Amino acid sequence: MNNIYYKLNDIINSINNIDEIKRMKSLKKEIYADKNLKEDLNAFHNIMENPYSNEYVELKRKILENDKVKEYKKLENKLFITVLEINKRLNTLIDKRKCLL
Repeated sequence: MNNIYYKLNDIINSINNIDEIKRMKSLKKEIYADKNLKEDLNAFHNIMENPYSNEYVELKRKILENDKVKEYKKLENKLFITVLEINKRLNTLIDKRKCLL
């Protein structure tokens, strides 16, 4: 079982060295370094309780119109789809229909 953890660490290290992941990390730093955008994000987190308010909708739209946020979200979605594919493949290893427990 330890071998699996070593292989997992290898995979994670490999993923961390992918240019798109490096770009995501860089964009995240740039997003939080932008004072105006950071203020908008903080305000957005404070009003998340009411996602149907005009303030929420307008602030979310403003944040998502930012080019850095757009690029980050695009990369994030690509990573999410990749993770789903990995999970799908891993689930074939433990097909629950064959387990008698």
